[in-house]
Amino acid sequence: MLDEMKDLLCKAAERSKNQNLVKRMASAYTFHVTFEDGTGSNGSLLLSDEVPEYDVSYRMLYQLTKEIGDWTVFHNELKRSYGHLLLTIATVVDMLAELTMTDVENLTVILCVNGLQRLVDNGTKNCGCSRVLSAICRFMNASQAFVVCVCSATVHLPIMNALADSPQRHVLLVPSVLKGDQIWKPKTGLEKQLMDDMGGHGRALEVLDAVLQKYAREELEEFEPTGIVKKVWIEMKNRCGDLLDDEFYNSSSNVQDLLAAILSRRRYDPSSRFGTGNTSRTIDELRSFGLFRLTGEGHLECAFILFYHLMMEISERLPGVDDNLLGYFTNFVLSWQRFENFVAFHRRLKSIAYSGIEVEWSAFHDGSRFGPIDNIYIEEPNPRHLVVEAVSQHATKSSASDFKVLADHRGELDISETKTIIINGTSASTADVFSQVQLIIDKRQVQCNEVIQCKLVQAKQKLTESTYLEEMLRTVDEDLDVFLLITPAEATEFPLPPHAGSFQKTSLTTTLDRLRVVRIEACLIDRMSISRRIMHCVELMGSATRQPRGLSRRERNVGFQALKTQSSDFFLMGTRGARIACGLCNTTTWGQIRSAQTVL
Repeated sequence: MLDEMKDLLCKAAERSKNQNLVKRMASAYTFHVTFEDGTGSNGSLLLSDEVPEYDVSYRMLYQLTKEIGDWTVFHNELKRSYGHLLLTIATVVDMLAELTMTDVENLTVILCVNGLQRLVDNGTKNCGCSRVLSAICRFMNASQAFVVCVCSATVHLPIMNALADSPQRHVLLVPSVLKGDQIWKPKTGLEKQLMDDMGGHGRALEVLDAVLQKYAREELEEFEPTGIVKKVWIEMKNRCGDLLDDEFYNSSSNVQDLLAAILSRRRYDPSSRFGTGNTSRTIDELRSFGLFRLTGEGHLECAFILFYHLMMEISERLPGVDDNLLGYFTNFVLSWQRFENFVAFHRRLKSIAYSGIEVEWSAFHDGSRFGPIDNIYIEEPNPRHLVVEAVSQHATKSSASDFKVLADHRGELDISETKTIIINGTSASTADVFSQVQLIIDKRQVQCNEVIQCKLVQAKQKLTESTYLEEMLRTVDEDLDVFLLITPAEATEFPLPPHAGSFQKTSLTTTLDRLRVVRIEACLIDRMSISRRIMHCVELMGSATRQPRGLSRRERNVGFQALKTQSSDFFLMGTRGARIACGLCNTTTWGQIRSAQTVL
């Protein structure tokens, strides 16, 4: 990137349409200073231990020398014959002005300094890295020339007490997102998924490649993915330093704030700060860890493998989070699940990130459209450590007398305990995910039910106000409970009632990146679009209750039946009692469907 810096700055000047800036950038002289390769930082350079600026200025002088020889020869000759020649960075720029016969005020200089990680950085102001950066800042502020300074380092801990915390206006140039499948072709679906987990960060992709090279394709297809994820993380720490060694991560509240920021998609700027006291960190500092990004919209993102590890870390510190959260991640990340299972798991992750924190209900379900919900807050006393499926259909209203739910393999559960998320039984007409929550309304604590309904309307239909109200009134007590409807369909314009929200197609387009971090978009988009394609095929074939025309005798033996599932009306195709589940089936994949269709 530093080799292309002048070209990049020229293009930026052209985009600004400032002709004076265009001329300056075109005539700029670029100094390439490096502490790597042949000009390494080992050994003192004249009085650089006392004046760290000399480490930069003498390397600039080395570039200006016409008869450039080996750096070691230049270094030794400088110490032997010119020990009294104490050049500052500004003095070298003055020499450049004389050589080019240009006034210093009219001179444009691009100073690129690479390899700062070779300097000692122990987090103090007296370390080599901090002192060199401070010297560059002082030169930039005092120089009569027009100066652009660009510093580069391969680091995984924040650069303390230097640019990251400086009031000096600066820009951290973050490498662009890399597409792993364009660097090497994945051999399996698991390998492709792990590529996505690296978040487009080059160093993380290097580590993943090194780990995956140890496995043959057959091993990747059979290997437990959890083990590979652990090995990638261990190798990343071995190669790149301990990413969680910073004291910021010692505070559970700091990690919770970070996870909540990633999940909520709130907007931040580079100076926004997380945590309190000496352990607080700015967005700039977090980005210097190497696995964080701040998008153009101001959203904080991180590689999924880091998000996953942070969630594992916080789950070990908070009470009530079971040890099987890792298994949930693996199951929901790498296998086909019903849409409501994804929603319930996402709801559980938010309960961990916001545990013990009072937050607005609208912020808790950020991305949704709400009716009047002023002064309504939610507080999760403890993380939700159970996501269970009810054996039968249960009433989801707070006024219902039945607070006991018979779960799949856990027996009878009391939903009044705010530690459980219930997925309603298969006999329910829609997919309801409900739990009892603790709200703060006008500074009063209120116990009520929160119901998240997952509804898929017919193709080309829109969600109307009458449909919304019908589903809400059937599901919750209007004046007490809170209701959120999730649908990929478009909606007509209508006001939402109090204590209610809607997450629909227009919301999906603006919050896909938030959902991507927990992989729910794979369900929202892929699975629901699959169900639409199935419905479209059925529409083309004819009614689901009669055999379509134009079929062969063998094809007429295949019956079409309508099966009402938890999320909507999906059509299952079968013959002689054998059914092939299409859509949001829990166990069947498209590969199995194609194989079964071949048999038919």
